[in-house]
Amino acid sequence: MLLIPYAREIFAFVSLIATLLIYVPYIVAILKKQVKPHIFSWIVWGIGNLSVCAAQWSTGGGLGAALTGLGGFFCLLIAILSTHYGEKNITRADWIMFLAALSALPLWAVTKNPLSAVVLLTVIDVLAAVPTMRKSYHKPFEESVWLFFFSAVRFGVSIPALDALNLTTVLFPSVLGITNLMVTILLIWRRRVMPRTLPP
Repeated sequence: MLLIPYAREIFAFVSLIATLLIYVPYIVAILKKQVKPHIFSWIVWGIGNLSVCAAQWSTGGGLGAALTGLGGFFCLLIAILSTHYGEKNITRADWIMFLAALSALPLWAVTKNPLSAVVLLTVIDVLAAVPTMRKSYHKPFEESVWLFFFSAVRFGVSIPALDALNLTTVLFPSVLGITNLMVTILLIWRRRVMPRTLPP
């Protein structure tokens, strides 16, 4: 239990502001053609976040669960924009990862144990990051370092906002925070070793 009065509400508010500061500028950058998101990742992330929101809510996640759902909404919005503005170079490996993640998504709904469902959804979301990681490796200037860095921060901040702290509610934001941090490090590294191919 958090000892600071209204601590969960404070962390929830910070996470909400962080969510808006992350996704709204990223959507603007998409419309300006400054970044090109990979549609496969964002479709699975959107569905996965909304599914985890349901699982977290069922185990007492409260405000923290609602924030997961908000993230899912923005992910699906970005997926829709990606159909026109996103990455066009879709490889066979991208298709394999996408179909594997997508085919596994319905399994969580028939999983009676919420923890098992969250474990499955977490694995699926990590798999969905592979196409974006591949694209980030080859085209690091077509992705936003800030989006993935602050997404990692957002996931971290959302944990104290959860009404109930248990493996079911904490696993997903913890692993996704680490995954976003890995993409951030990948982008920074590749930008250092590759010449800029797009204007800032």
